[in-house]
Amino acid sequence: MRTDLSLVLFRPDWDALRYTLQTMQSNLSAIAKLRILHSAPTSGAIELLNQLLIAEGLSQCCVVTTRSDNLGFAGGHNLLLAQAFAEAAEGVIIVNPDIAFGPGTITDFVHLAEETGIDALFGPTLELADRQEFGSITGGGLVDTRGIAWTASGRHFDIDQGLPVRTCDVTGHELRVRGVSGACLLVTRSTYELIINSCDGQFFDEMFVAYREDAELGVRAGALGVPSIILKISGIVHARGTVGYTRGNALVDGLGVRNRFLLRYKLGDARPGRWALPSLRDLLVLAGCLLCERSSIPSFLESFAVRRWMKYQHRSIWGAVQIGESHSVTNMQQGSRE
Repeated sequence: MRTDLSLVLFRPDWDALRYTLQTMQSNLSAIAKLRILHSAPTSGAIELLNQLLIAEGLSQCCVVTTRSDNLGFAGGHNLLLAQAFAEAAEGVIIVNPDIAFGPGTITDFVHLAEETGIDALFGPTLELADRQEFGSITGGGLVDTRGIAWTASGRHFDIDQGLPVRTCDVTGHELRVRGVSGACLLVTRSTYELIINSCDGQFFDEMFVAYREDAELGVRAGALGVPSIILKISGIVHARGTVGYTRGNALVDGLGVRNRFLLRYKLGDARPGRWALPSLRDLLVLAGCLLCERSSIPSFLESFAVRRWMKYQHRSIWGAVQIGESHSVTNMQQGSRE
């Protein structure tokens, strides 16, 4: 599979990025093109990125796009995915600028995805790196994520985060989950085309500027019949900046509130959860904003302002799903009569 890598940068951690690029160099034979979107860069940042690419031997396979604005994670990767699939890419691995690949792991990742023989969103088991020790990749560490799951109250989380990798091994080659972390996600051409053709031309929903866009994608893809699969592979490490449910960063907290309500409006009754518990938690989150975390109130108001647009997307997507299902049933009935 001809595979490109998609990387979005906005004020990156240069030390982490340097090591990410070093580990890509050790997987160079598996990379057709490294596509980088550098948002709102300074002239010094552009020069530094070019120096890193030359130093790590990646300049020949790298295509750098710069923009003066910031499209965010979702919009940035949508742009790079469109570029890759408009050319010869058969698959694209979406990568965070704080991921480290062990030697040969990109080749193994792509090979295992091909072995499944199905269209899906694919991810590896990501190991959690201590940011002070990001320069090494060792087995037997802690799990960063083995995919996305949802609680009864409509809150998504990373499966097995913080548990020892050795106690969370997967039987066989794959584990079916509700979503794949956007930190390292492989999408094939056929999967990409199915999703964008059913979802107003968007792979990631660009209303989710950052955070929760991968969880929303997993639910939406699942409704279209596209599974999310974690492949059995080790040696890919994520130096995550925010672990678990940690709060205290006003920007991150605000986006968390905003995106929770965007999920409510867009997914509607398709939002994972049990009975009325997700709605009850929505009320608790809103109460927390009003009484304790007042810095998140503008974020809630932003989500409320676009609620009708998100509900329209819900009707459009799930309407397309129902039409597709009815066509499938009709075709089966016609086939049985013939």
